[in-house]
Amino acid sequence: MWNCRAIFKTCVGMLIAASPAIAGDLAEIEAKLTEKLGQIQSFRGDMVMTAQIKEPVKVTQKMTGKVAGLLADGKYYTRQEGKSVRTIEMGEKPQTIEGDMLNVVDGEFSWSEQSANGQKAVMKAKPTTSPPLGKDYLTKLRDEFDLTRAADAAVEGAECWVIEAKFKQPRQAPGPQPEKLVLFFRQNDGAMVRTLGVLPDGNTLFTMDYSNIQLNPNLSASDFAYAPPEGVKVVDRTAPPAPNAASGPAITPTSAPSGGK
Repeated sequence: MWNCRAIFKTCVGMLIAASPAIAGDLAEIEAKLTEKLGQIQSFRGDMVMTAQIKEPVKVTQKMTGKVAGLLADGKYYTRQEGKSVRTIEMGEKPQTIEGDMLNVVDGEFSWSEQSANGQKAVMKAKPTTSPPLGKDYLTKLRDEFDLTRAADAAVEGAECWVIEAKFKQPRQAPGPQPEKLVLFFRQNDGAMVRTLGVLPDGNTLFTMDYSNIQLNPNLSASDFAYAPPEGVKVVDRTAPPAPNAASGPAITPTSAPSGGK
């Protein structure tokens, strides 16, 4: 005769064994992660960003390049530089635009420079997030995000703690904007290896992966200095928006925290 209780317990055990790690309380890992982040004052390495929006026009984008970050004298600095390929699917023939991208946080402002088809555009804004450096990183995140712990995950074979950071206020910027960031921290040293930007409908707007990262290289604030190219108009997002300002479809990932593999 079948032992229903034993069968039930066996099935539950199999389900648990086959399931991914269950999300726990953020407090369980916060002290460990904070200690590891406190040991990271700078980094640099490679990055790959992929992004996609579907409405009102389907746009996909991929950027490959270099990334660096620094915490010095209480200020945060980041630099992302690389090549970008953007494809716009509108009409019968998709349009592909190749260009250069440079994003810099100079300790005060965030600068975004894009070059394509012989033209340059520069946008100035206030930094939205800080890179994962220093023991106060999670505390600073809480100024803008509600934090929860998600299930642990492996990235390129490395076990990671995963934290979801949901914006407390909607982002004010052109184009679709993420509702939350999903941050992957490597458990052995606290380095961030992946960032996801997730839309309100649950779809992923962008993914940023980091590799070949050096922790605590010799960097200084001068490595993150930026001046707009001469003659290029700067769109200043730190000022109040102009009345009836139009905004077209664009992929503008948040200045997401950067870390590495």
